[in-house]
Amino acid sequence: SKEENKKEITLLKKLAHEHHRHYKKYLKFLKPSIETLTENNQSFQFFDLFPVWRKKQEDFLNELKDDQKRDSINAFIDLVDRHPNIDSLLFLNGGAGDFFMKEIKKKWDAIDSVDVGTAKTVKEAKFKLSKRKIDIYYFPIGEWNLTDYNINELGKIFKAKLANM
Repeated sequence: SKEENKKEITLLKKLAHEHHRHYKKYLKFLKPSIETLTENNQSFQFFDLFPVWRKKQEDFLNELKDDQKRDSINAFIDLVDRHPNIDSLLFLNGGAGDFFMKEIKKKWDAIDSVDVGTAKTVKEAKFKLSKRKIDIYYFPIGEWNLTDYNINELGKIFKAKLANM
């Protein structure tokens, strides 16, 4: 990502966020919350803990050595730490959320089973980073078989959690 490539990279990122099926699903999930976020002068940014495409996540994680896992989590935490306005992390991929918690040696504070057409698990925790507390939420919408109804219902649950923050 050299300076001369910045415009191309930004364009590719924008196009991916507009057209890739993962991001379309994520925006559908966030749609009920966008108004609440805007009213509270909050914004959101997509970060992918596993920016690896066309590879099964399980296979990818199994190939990582312990120091690579630690380094990836430390890099992610450093990225979050450099953005003092980040007050919550939202994992939309169950494997990524569980991986993060395992690597920081923390357990989920709350685990709720919710009925959104098919039973799903929603998890919450708090994480202390540089004298600030960051809320962590886990909504496993990364699965391919979720319907628009499931995604919208999970989005409503997240909106309710946002209202209590």
